[in-house]
Amino acid sequence: MLSGHLRKRYVLAFIYSARAVLFVPLLVLPMTPGLAMAFAPGMGFLYLGIVLLSHQIGGFLGAWLAGYLYETT
Repeated sequence: MLSGHLRKRYVLAFIYSARAVLFVPLLVLPMTPGLAMAFAPGMGFLYLGIVLLSHQIGGFLGAWLAGYLYETT
């Protein structure tokens, strides 16, 4: 079983690696509307879907947990 810190490291490494793989076709192939339309959802999912969603969940849990602990102690 991996520790929390090590697990976060692997998730972050996966996100950055996947983003790097998405950029390779932009560097190698000529820019076409199809290439842009294939690139945009992948980058949107990796950045906006994972990063911003996890940020919002963390913000919610931080505020909720603080209120819960205040009310229970």
